[in-house]
Amino acid sequence: MIKKYKINSNRLSRAYKDGFEVTNSGGLALKDAETGVHRIYLRSFNSGADGCEWGRLTFNAAVGEETVYVVTAFASDDRESIWGYNVINIDEFLCDDEVSAGEKKRFFELNNAVTFSSNNDVLLYECTGRYLWLCLEVWGEDASFSEFNLYIPGDNFFQTFPEVYRKNGEFFHRYISVFSSLYNDLQYKIDNIDKLLDIDTAPKDFLIVFASWLGMELDGDLLNDNQLRTLLRNAFELNKFKGTRHAIEIIVGIFVTDPFYIIEHRTDPFSFTVLINRLPDEKLHARLLFLLNQFKPLRTKANIVFASDVGATDSGCYLDVNAAIVKMSPGKLDERCFLNGKTLLD
Repeated sequence: MIKKYKINSNRLSRAYKDGFEVTNSGGLALKDAETGVHRIYLRSFNSGADGCEWGRLTFNAAVGEETVYVVTAFASDDRESIWGYNVINIDEFLCDDEVSAGEKKRFFELNNAVTFSSNNDVLLYECTGRYLWLCLEVWGEDASFSEFNLYIPGDNFFQTFPEVYRKNGEFFHRYISVFSSLYNDLQYKIDNIDKLLDIDTAPKDFLIVFASWLGMELDGDLLNDNQLRTLLRNAFELNKFKGTRHAIEIIVGIFVTDPFYIIEHRTDPFSFTVLINRLPDEKLHARLLFLLNQFKPLRTKANIVFASDVGATDSGCYLDVNAAIVKMSPGKLDERCFLNGKTLLD
């Protein structure tokens, strides 16, 4: 049975990091854009059995053309070792700020560490021991990493062959591992298929398909990811109240944080106006109008008017998106104030 370790943000945050930072999504990114060496040393992974033969490490890497990264790993049955005539805890040694990068690198070399250059899918068959330590080094200024996964033993099929074929690290072992890796990746997708149907984790292309299932047309780049997810979370209520004032309020409330008012015209029952207290925004106007036309009452016309905080309108006056409203300023006649039609006597 294959064991899988998910290297999450909690483990990454407890690691020793030089030039790295943990992202909100649980990955790694360079802390600054300065060219140089960036390192991270992860605390030990415990397999639960001495002499464990470690399997496979995979992760997603997005790096620039001139960026190089190296993964280094070694394993041991003990968490303690000898260094400089002293007994040290390996985790504390690798995460100690006072220990130089050269000493840590030398420690890996003396423990017969294996190295993989610019490879995000590596076989750790040469690492044998209860505990495993990993180091990631990056040379460059453009790199990010995510979805770290560690497998034990790393293949599903190798142990099913007769013992005469089971020689670790040989060509046959590496060849069979290709099919095991494909199988593991497929199994991972099957195990996580629920994420494709979850509004919070599904890719954007899937969100557009989900919207079409619910009768909404959302093709194109009119809405970003967050807006799409928020709209789908409210899809049930929107369809329930489709063609009502409440549906209009939900749509405008999703995209507008400023005060807004829905005005129904007595003289024209087939039109309504959404008055938004903010500066004109053409993109917002297009988004709202696109969605309002799908959920407004039948045969009605929707108008959207933006009015900033300095604006004022008289009763029955509605402005288009490109119009401007002038704020009246108070004035006093005894201060030689010139009345030009835009001054309000206090």
